[in-house]
Amino acid sequence: MRHREVRIENRQAEVRNAVALVEQFAGDNHVPRAVVHDISVALDEALSNIIAYGYEPETKCEIAIRLTCSPDEIKIEIEDRGRAFDPLQAPTPDLTTDLASRTVGGLGIHFIKALMDAVAYERHDGRNCLRMVKRIAQGTEHLGPEESHAKHGVAVVAPRGRIDTASAKSFGEEVGALIRAGSRSLLIDLRDIIYVSSAGFRALLVARKLMDETRGKIVLCGISPELRRLFEIGHFTDLFVICATRDEGLARVR
Repeated sequence: MRHREVRIENRQAEVRNAVALVEQFAGDNHVPRAVVHDISVALDEALSNIIAYGYEPETKCEIAIRLTCSPDEIKIEIEDRGRAFDPLQAPTPDLTTDLASRTVGGLGIHFIKALMDAVAYERHDGRNCLRMVKRIAQGTEHLGPEESHAKHGVAVVAPRGRIDTASAKSFGEEVGALIRAGSRSLLIDLRDIIYVSSAGFRALLVARKLMDETRGKIVLCGISPELRRLFEIGHFTDLFVICATRDEGLARVR
């Protein structure tokens, strides 16, 4: 059994660094890629919520992330001194409403509950402690800047890496700018995306609503099996046309 502890400041800019360190730890321990994906998403969501809601704006504090890896599971413990908040008590978001009524509030915690095999919370001595466990199924596979251009009259956006809390705003602004500039056929190629956080899904939802106002069309392509699972958990497969390849996406969006 192997252990590691990571400490970060309570700033949103630190979330990506923490996720990268956890991914490195998981890779060093030969954790399957699908498991790394799920724990990365859950950690991103948990830390983003803690930082956004646990502290007053100017308060500086340290958040501890403890990792334990065994052949059968990986455990993540997050401890902080922010205000008391039990994410397990948050209501389940309504993911079945139509596009006009759809919001993304609560989606991050919904992801944590859906992706992890066990989640527990306790408050002790002025500290919040969130524990998450992800089981490792035996026999499973082990383990940048955005590109934007037009092709055959279709605007193509191909982000790389992660659409997380740190990058979702710029991603949403880029897509929104294309739509406001007159793009009515937009293909978003996600083949180089590791994961999308709830902030990224919020950007996609805003883009879809904005495009609907212009009677244009957005098509997504290149979604990995791990990423498709997030779309299914969040009921986003009902809101977007999703194609396997860029060529298929170009054909559908024209």
